[in-house]
Amino acid sequence: MKAGLVKAKAQTTPIEAILGSVLMGVPSCCGELRTRRSADMRTHQTRGGGAGPTCSKACAGTCQRILLPIKQGAYGRLEFITYGFNWNDFKPTKGWVISLNNLGYRESLGGAQNFDVYRADFRHYIPHGDGNVFAFRQLNHLSHDAPTQNLSPVQLRGYKVGQYTGEYMSQVEGEERLKIAERWTVTAFAGVACTYGKGKSCSNSVNLFPMAGAGVQYVLKPEVGIVLNLEYAQGKDGNNGVILKTGYTF
Repeated sequence: MKAGLVKAKAQTTPIEAILGSVLMGVPSCCGELRTRRSADMRTHQTRGGGAGPTCSKACAGTCQRILLPIKQGAYGRLEFITYGFNWNDFKPTKGWVISLNNLGYRESLGGAQNFDVYRADFRHYIPHGDGNVFAFRQLNHLSHDAPTQNLSPVQLRGYKVGQYTGEYMSQVEGEERLKIAERWTVTAFAGVACTYGKGKSCSNSVNLFPMAGAGVQYVLKPEVGIVLNLEYAQGKDGNNGVILKTGYTF
């Protein structure tokens, strides 16, 4: 057993049942319940095994992860993630991901004021051809009664995070990933973001932030999908960026 993993009898917590059935329409999966602990959060992760009469076939090959509400400094955090069993954080090739989370800042927990930040992130990966992938992402960042420094920022490549903000922010991105050699891929991507709320509207081009770019990747470790990624992204009003990182942006 890997360090940090505690094997326990498979069970379903109330929050797993509610979020799994209401938000996702997918029942909680049977299998191994693994508990991870870190300095600032508690994670319960269930891997679908498809065994037992209470397991649905819809569970096979899926994982559900719950970050339970906890006290963390001046706020509590709740996050829910469902993703394909073949998911790879560095080099996803198929399937989809939905992430819903909330940061609730509270004076009762030591914060300067009460406000909430909500985030909804949807990603879909479509394989085609010989090792090619089309990736799509739709991200929403919504704040309520938040101070200026915690408003919803544009998070597209080519823009500095925090430079353009609004009460609400929504963005879409598409990225084509083409395999050109055993360890090499190239990407072409584009997207647009909008900040809105409190008088701002997406019908006004001032609040729209387009982006386009390209990149090249080298697979460092094929067995785990780790890639070295160099990208260039161009935004509006002279905004641009050169990005060097491991893994794809999403």
